[in-house]
Amino acid sequence: MQLQALGYFGVRSRDLEEWATYGTRFLGMQLVDKSRGTLALRMDDRKQRVIVQADEGEGPSFYGWEVTDAAALDALAAHLEKSGVKVARGTRALADERRVRDLIVFSDPIGNRLEAFHGAETAAEPFKPGRSISGFRTGPLAARTASIT
Repeated sequence: MQLQALGYFGVRSRDLEEWATYGTRFLGMQLVDKSRGTLALRMDDRKQRVIVQADEGEGPSFYGWEVTDAAALDALAAHLEKSGVKVARGTRALADERRVRDLIVFSDPIGNRLEAFHGAETAAEPFKPGRSISGFRTGPLAARTASIT
């Protein structure tokens, strides 16, 4: 039932082009998907880490927290419901959009949208940074490479 890590997050923005430039040129992320209303960025072997949605508002939209597997997701949902937190199972369409196997949706005490998920999709092709970055490593080889150099 323990959360493993922040797996992804969503941002609302009035200007997707500005975010595409910021994400790739400044942060060095890879732009992996862009439509009229959304763009997705990756920074490692995951298919996406940041989802930016065109919106009149600005700021965070949702946070996706990773758990180990389906049993951990169900245990977290049961624990939250027992604690009085309203939990909804994410739709198949939402899971596909987030590039995960399954997810639940709930809110924190101040109303932030939180999602817990398992089974994040990984990309078949290697990460290609949006700008030149030297010495940048991700994935399982990062620790091994770091100990060698």
